[in-house]
Amino acid sequence: DDSINTKLINYYNLLDSISLIPISLDNFSTIEYTPLNEHYTTILTLCELFLKDSSIDEENIGEKTAISFLIDMNKLFEKFVVNIIRETLPQIDHKYEIQEQKKEYADIQKELELKLDILVNYNNKSSIILDTKYMEFESKPSSSHLAQMNLYSDIKKVKNCGLIFPGARENKIYSLDKIGLNLHIIFFDVKAETHDEFLIKCQLFINSLIK
Repeated sequence: DDSINTKLINYYNLLDSISLIPISLDNFSTIEYTPLNEHYTTILTLCELFLKDSSIDEENIGEKTAISFLIDMNKLFEKFVVNIIRETLPQIDHKYEIQEQKKEYADIQKELELKLDILVNYNNKSSIILDTKYMEFESKPSSSHLAQMNLYSDIKKVKNCGLIFPGARENKIYSLDKIGLNLHIIFFDVKAETHDEFLIKCQLFINSLIK
């Protein structure tokens, strides 16, 4: 389409005034952050880290400032797990459907909103509700975790719920007949020395999830 090509050419022409300029680490020390540009802090910090070759100079002894930024490991673990499930389960069986952060409401007026970490549907029916926990599993589920999964189970009318923890341990299941809940404790061993070992760990996790 000529009109589309014309628009693309016009966009490219707008880049004519842009030139590549070498950046030195000294440039970062001249940046002054204000409420107008502070949203660039994280990306510029990452850029500075890359230019420093992702390391701290150990040869210069004395005071030094290390660049740091926080990573929400709970969110990272959740995204990691849901991506593994989404990429593998539907390939094994196309009847699987994965929903992430599905909104549900605890009240009729829909004022109290809940978000289910992972909802696995099979053949258009809710099969299991999963919640990731980036923490060490103790000897048994905590009362808060139990209450959380019981609430999810009641709202979605799903008997099977699962808590996913990092670690290399045997999976557990608690058949809680009094509240009509099967609580699965599922472990995902994410430690691997090689890519092939990592793929094996992922497949073991998926196998245990299907089981």
